[in-house]
Amino acid sequence: MIEVVKTKLFCLPMIRQWIVLCIVFGSGFASADDLTSTFYQGLRQRNLFLIAEDYAVSQLARPNLLPHERAILTVELSRTLLEHGALSSGVERNELWQEARRILEEFSTTSPDNPKSIVVEAQLAMLPATIGGTLAWEAEIASEHPTIGQEAKTLLETSFRTIDDVLKKVKSLDKPSARELADGALDRRGQQHLEHQLIIRRALAQTQLARLLETNANQAALLIEADDALKSLLRKRLDPDSEFDVKILRSQIYRLRGDLHQAGAVLRTVDLEGLGQEANDRHLAESLRVFNENGEHDEARQLIADRTQQRHPLSDELRVAIVESLLDVRESSGAQGNTDLQTQLLEQARFHHERTRGKWRQLTHAALRDIQQDMELGAELSELVRSAQTSYFQGDLDEASRKYRDAAVLAKQQGLNDQAVDFGLTLGSIQIDQKQWEPAEQTFSEIERAFPNHSKAATAALMACYAMGRHYSSDPSQERRLRYEEMLQSVQTKYAGTQTAADAAWMLGVHQEQRLQWTEAVQHYRKIEPTDSRFDIASLRIILLYERILNRLKELDGDVSDWEQQLLEEIVRIDEGFPQQREFDSLDQTRTALKISQLLLEHQDRWYNVADIWLARIDETITQRRLRQDRSTQDDNSDQQWNQIARAASQLRIVSLAGQQRLSAARDLMFQLGDTSPTAMLSILLGLTELTAMVEPSRQVELGRLQLQAVERLSDSRDELSSSQQDLLDNAHAEAMVATGNGPEAVDLYESLIAKQPRSGRLMLKVIDVLTSMGSEENLRKAKAWWTRYEKLQKPGSTEWVTARLAIARLSDQLGERESAKKLLGVTRTLYPDLGSESLKAEIEKLLEMWAN
Repeated sequence: MIEVVKTKLFCLPMIRQWIVLCIVFGSGFASADDLTSTFYQGLRQRNLFLIAEDYAVSQLARPNLLPHERAILTVELSRTLLEHGALSSGVERNELWQEARRILEEFSTTSPDNPKSIVVEAQLAMLPATIGGTLAWEAEIASEHPTIGQEAKTLLETSFRTIDDVLKKVKSLDKPSARELADGALDRRGQQHLEHQLIIRRALAQTQLARLLETNANQAALLIEADDALKSLLRKRLDPDSEFDVKILRSQIYRLRGDLHQAGAVLRTVDLEGLGQEANDRHLAESLRVFNENGEHDEARQLIADRTQQRHPLSDELRVAIVESLLDVRESSGAQGNTDLQTQLLEQARFHHERTRGKWRQLTHAALRDIQQDMELGAELSELVRSAQTSYFQGDLDEASRKYRDAAVLAKQQGLNDQAVDFGLTLGSIQIDQKQWEPAEQTFSEIERAFPNHSKAATAALMACYAMGRHYSSDPSQERRLRYEEMLQSVQTKYAGTQTAADAAWMLGVHQEQRLQWTEAVQHYRKIEPTDSRFDIASLRIILLYERILNRLKELDGDVSDWEQQLLEEIVRIDEGFPQQREFDSLDQTRTALKISQLLLEHQDRWYNVADIWLARIDETITQRRLRQDRSTQDDNSDQQWNQIARAASQLRIVSLAGQQRLSAARDLMFQLGDTSPTAMLSILLGLTELTAMVEPSRQVELGRLQLQAVERLSDSRDELSSSQQDLLDNAHAEAMVATGNGPEAVDLYESLIAKQPRSGRLMLKVIDVLTSMGSEENLRKAKAWWTRYEKLQKPGSTEWVTARLAIARLSDQLGERESAKKLLGVTRTLYPDLGSESLKAEIEKLLEMWAN
């Protein structure tokens, strides 16, 4: 049997494999069901964890969130916190991981009857394996800190029990009924997919634990059991991605067992057709490791040469495998005395290391660290740096900071400016980990001052801005805010035309958006050029901000004409930055096009024809994407995400057709989209209800009639809808009655809904609006009664409570009861002199003064 692991360097192939498998198997079950999974996955891939977390929390706070949506959002938030924690350290990481567990446990306790509770249970069951897997690969890199490995072992052993428990539940699930499916339960395929992912995740945990145990009988037993489970799984019907992951994991298991022949044989059975470049690179990376460990270095080098000549960029995972291979060949070249080849191979390894990102970069860094340090730093400085690294991995960040500071000073004294800058950047990063914002800002600023012409001076300047921004966020003050904005503006000026300037513009845009300074945010996002990778998301942010600005102006009855004109100009600018063909290049571009279409339909001039052009491009994008896809992947999460966009675009198309009075075409499209199921028709109807405001008032009646036709069509299938869906249908029915001018029936429907939801202030306000619009004395008295009921639900003295009192007073005055109205407002002013808000206070004072005269 071949000994697989000889030195720390040769541990890296296995560690690298664990990272990708932890990510894949830690979340694969959710992607079969969650319509928003791709959105959160995209944010995590960009390391936009705070944005993903904040958005998930805000979505979970929505009162009208459906139960199955709450389950999926909880899972996505947990996954985000886990990945965020994996890229953090110390107290922050522990807090993130604890929060990931807490929200899952809280959900399981409070929502045991949720239609997707099993998905949350599965995520909770795999949590020890996910955290344990992260710690396992860290233990390989940071052997100086043995407690990491012990913690990883404990978690991985625990995961076997937690996964087995939920596996039993999944296997015992009955086929869901039509009602359960309508409520969002997993269908049979989703149940099977979840079962497969749990089995794979357990096998991965066994493999990771076996690696930590080194070579002994326990390791062999774990690997055999894991392989048996995977072989059994291959006899079932797996989706192509899962089958690929299983075979890659089996190859890893054979390599751990020293059976390189069988590892290679498994790889040769992998069908890469239709799996994409990422899968090809993962397969190639595993092939390289098999060749290297078998001493077939020439074959490995030929694989690298063939791949690097291709047009597709190399994945980070593949770059790690290439670095491993090059350093392996370098070691054997040294034994042969070929120093020139050693130098060449080391430079190639460094080349790939510099282009490796994120957690993958830690692996290439570990592979190169000792070699590079001895060659570049000399004995004294190299020893100091190793000591600093040891302190860091042992969690003694104060000691690590001191040693990195000493290393930076010594490197500068020796004229090693590159190393001095790197040690300074490391010091600043540790200070950020410790939330020492002010010292971190000073560290990064000092690097820029001491080395103004260095290639990383711009990075230091931007990191100083980041530290100041975090300082401001944790302890806001006017002084810090102005300083943060001044620093970012300075970076844009000093490094104009560089990526750093674009990064600063982005940070300023996010900052101003968080401060609700929407117009300022737009100006900064606009500086992101089409060549920047963030142009698509910046364009989307700009359009969303225009929507907020216009909505706010409409609420205040302000003039929107200038802003709508600016919006049109912005749309032209964005369009010029997008690909000049009918098909969009990305999901963000398509989202932007969807929002642009909506705003064009809401524009005071109703740009129906222009909106149709954007909607046609969305349709072409989705059509072409489906044509390129393999049929076997059409039900995965990314397809569902695109299908969601397609439905929204179709809804806008119906609105556009109705607005152009092409009612027959609008009706045909609506029924075509709703033909698949009652749930699909309800989705279309609810979408139209939300979009009614886009059609000018004179044409809303026609759209209301379309909605009534949809309601009528759904009435025969009402029993197939869940109780919550039936309530949504009744609400849409009421909205359609309002649109068609049938106020009394709308009131009846709203009142029946309030009977089920007696504390729903939203529904009460709907009834009040309808009653007030009908205007008769009887209806005004009913509206007044509803305002009184609404008032009792509010906290006395709150803005909502005072608003209700003011409305009651106005209605009393309209009904000839001015003295009663004056008394009501007078008592209100006496009890709560602040009157809810400054605007309400001014309005009441003005009204009382007018009545007094």
